[in-house]
Amino acid sequence: MKKPLAYIIFSTLLFLSPGLTTYAGSLPTISSPLAATCPSAIFSYTASSSTTAVISNSLSAPALITICNGSSLVVGMLTADVPTANIRFIEQLNSNGNIVFQGVPLETQRQAIQVGIEYFSRSYGPYTLSNPTITGTISETFTPYIDLNNDRQFNPATECLGQPAILNYVINPITTPTLSASPLVASQPISVTATGCSGTLNWTPVGGVGQANGNIYTFSQPGSYSISATCTQGSCTGSSSNVVALQVLPGSFAISSITTAQCQTIDVSRGSYQVQFTPVYSGTNGNPVSLSVTKEMLPTTLSGPYSLTLYSDNPSVSVVANQAGNPEARYVYNWLAACQPASFAFVGVSTVSCEVLSPVQRRITFTPQYSGSNGSLISFSVVNEMLPTMTPGPYQLNLYIDNPVISLRAQQGGTSTTYAYNWLAFCNVPARVGVGEAGTGLQVRVLGNPVENQKLKVEINGVEGQRVGIELVDQKGRRLQQKHLERAAGMEQVMLELGSQPGVLLLQVSTANQRQVIRVVKP
Repeated sequence: MKKPLAYIIFSTLLFLSPGLTTYAGSLPTISSPLAATCPSAIFSYTASSSTTAVISNSLSAPALITICNGSSLVVGMLTADVPTANIRFIEQLNSNGNIVFQGVPLETQRQAIQVGIEYFSRSYGPYTLSNPTITGTISETFTPYIDLNNDRQFNPATECLGQPAILNYVINPITTPTLSASPLVASQPISVTATGCSGTLNWTPVGGVGQANGNIYTFSQPGSYSISATCTQGSCTGSSSNVVALQVLPGSFAISSITTAQCQTIDVSRGSYQVQFTPVYSGTNGNPVSLSVTKEMLPTTLSGPYSLTLYSDNPSVSVVANQAGNPEARYVYNWLAACQPASFAFVGVSTVSCEVLSPVQRRITFTPQYSGSNGSLISFSVVNEMLPTMTPGPYQLNLYIDNPVISLRAQQGGTSTTYAYNWLAFCNVPARVGVGEAGTGLQVRVLGNPVENQKLKVEINGVEGQRVGIELVDQKGRRLQQKHLERAAGMEQVMLELGSQPGVLLLQVSTANQRQVIRVVKP
């Protein structure tokens, strides 16, 4: 006579922990027992290693836990909606065959076993990898039942299996990288190479920082350094590598950097700039340095700063330095990046005219000049003299000589700036507005006003041997061009580029003690 399923025998297995029994035959499924009532359980517990997971048969998806190679798993306390002493589980475990548990290789499909409350609130491990370079995986299924007769066996006639819970394990490799560098002492950049890490390298330099690029770390600046690294894969970080010590010696003659002293816009429409710069050298031997800029400046042994007119369509130039006894040094100077506008601020005031109203009162006409303007409207005011206005200059004020300095304020967006304007000092300098008249002293004549094309021709007389400044600004005070004549001839003719935008411009020509301002109309 064939025995009923209730008589299936479980045998004892002490593979993982005490109190485990093997389930003989195929794994039971959720069934309808012979008993009229069949209670089930909702349970949960936690598992922790390099990550933590909550496992429960009330969840819709499997839980996931990560274990670092060689580490253990901590299983938390079991909780349930019935007394936990009466709950038992049928555990089924599958792996990818790359896991060793407590020194014994884990089968790809282990025979089902039964566990009870004794499985929880304890640690298991270590979990190691047979092949330490390949990730290990485990899928563990816990199917609960309530042990009604407390015989520590599943009895299909009177007990039924509840909803299972699944925990997936990922055992990550952890590796220790090996660092190497050759040479260890050099007068050029030294690169350190890491091998043996298929994850993320964590570099730890000492003595200064260099540049990391994948598995290579490069030190470029002179100095003594040491470096080590660790390897992270997933949430697992291995032990530190060997330490490499190295020294980067000062190199031979070189242009180590370039300092931009000044950058001014000459012509916005043409993208032209006046740039002043000073090279910084290393490895010099005391001999004179000859500096040149390819296609822009002939060699000179004069010390900086050097001045060049450059255009935005050529944002970088090649600076070349030569010194007897040293090889040639070159440096790519990205001057346009150094010329990007600074924050919004006053850079000065262009006085258009100063009219005497009385011995104690003057009428001044002036235009503020700004840097860093973004093109949006500027709110301008004069403290105690003029309310804020968005109208561009020139502005006109009647002022008394007992108030020689006034405070200008301007705001663009969220940035504001102030400027102390000594207007009386400008009024005390002889100046004429308009076309210069014949006679002694500074005489300025615009050849064609309104201007018929994009070039303005200016004739300057009466200042032979003097230094002459020539400046062209728009009505917003933005400097469009600036030129200097170091020693003017008896008659000078200067050509200025106006660009394509129409409007009224202000031409200011000045010497040490004279100045003229002329309104230039460009239709």
